[in-house]
Amino acid sequence: MTSKDNVTARIIEKNNLLKTLRDFLYDKNFIEVITPITRKFSSELFPRVQFNNEKYLRDSIEMALRYKLKHYAKIFEIGQCFRNDRKSLTHSEEFLMLELYVINEDIDYLISLCVNLINTLNPDLTIEKISVSGFIKNVLNVDLRYDTDDQLKEAIINKYKFSPSKHNFEVINKYIERYIEPMSHGKCMIFQDYPRCTISIARLKDGTTSIINRFELFINNVEVMHGYEDENDLELFKERAQEVNLFNEEEKIIYSAIKNGDLSPNTAGLGIGIERLCMGVFNSTDIQKYIFSKIFA
Repeated sequence: MTSKDNVTARIIEKNNLLKTLRDFLYDKNFIEVITPITRKFSSELFPRVQFNNEKYLRDSIEMALRYKLKHYAKIFEIGQCFRNDRKSLTHSEEFLMLELYVINEDIDYLISLCVNLINTLNPDLTIEKISVSGFIKNVLNVDLRYDTDDQLKEAIINKYKFSPSKHNFEVINKYIERYIEPMSHGKCMIFQDYPRCTISIARLKDGTTSIINRFELFINNVEVMHGYEDENDLELFKERAQEVNLFNEEEKIIYSAIKNGDLSPNTAGLGIGIERLCMGVFNSTDIQKYIFSKIFA
């Protein structure tokens, strides 16, 4: 098969995957919506891509999509996002995302949706599940049902000699990336029960001090999907976001919509990197192979 034919095959693979995704969600009564690609505000989670002096190219669909739950309870969008990431085997400055949001569904619903979707795309992939907080308890003897992120950070620093940091999430995310996520090498794996500080807007798990209702799906050590329940305590949502300087203009819009009764606080969302999903489903190790017409970029 020639190089040209390989590209043709990958274009067809990506097309068929997108069609399957849409059909899958339509069958579950989701509707497809569109939100602006150029935004007045940046989330500041990722390096900004300037559009002009007043706007940015979006780095995620998340907040604008969640806002549309005012009008319909199950929505999704597939669209381009932009980040100033250095091009690599797993990162691209421009990439395609699918994000979805639902009202009155929980983390179990999102995980079930994720598993059913993977089984639809590739029935040969076996999905394993790992509790991040369970792993931490076994290895570090920190029980996040009762212990705090502060205690977890100190345990990590003491055991692995990590450099101290002002923010808990910097130390804890580094630990997870180095010692837990690599367990997905050569596998399809769902990590769930993350520590509280890893996502400020994810809801605390009932009856726990420091576990949130969040999961990530990895295929061969690459994050493909990420889902969580939103924090439904409005003031706690604001407080936790402010703690890590992430209560920005888009978060303020959501906060106001919930406070005014225009938007339900009981929401949950799922994000999927399309090119990364192609990598996992079609057994590729290079994201660039699913980004086409790069001669124009």
